[in-house]
Amino acid sequence: MINDQEQKNHDQSHSSEVDYERSDAKPLLLGISFAVGLILLAFALIGVNDLFIAVKEKMIYEAALKPESFLLKDVRSREEAILNSYAVVDSAKGAYRIPIDRAMKLMAEDAYVSSGR
Repeated sequence: MINDQEQKNHDQSHSSEVDYERSDAKPLLLGISFAVGLILLAFALIGVNDLFIAVKEKMIYEAALKPESFLLKDVRSREEAILNSYAVVDSAKGAYRIPIDRAMKLMAEDAYVSSGR
């Protein structure tokens, strides 16, 4: 039989060697850690996606929607002038241009009269 002194010497000589894990992994703790990690990853992905969308929309607004060019202003002012003024289009045919508001009123009156009321 091995006495106590020899047992201690034997234990001490093996303590400097590589040892094995003395307890099993806890599956519940591993599962909870994995679930929390997935949830954090999902929040991170959603946050990055929202940030990407916000930056993209800001770039689109600044590039396309915000600046109003001088050419566009000029075109709109000419269109407004055409839509809201009187002019002779073709005097030989008797074609004249009238403001759009007046033309819509005349068309509505003509439709009312032709409907027989």
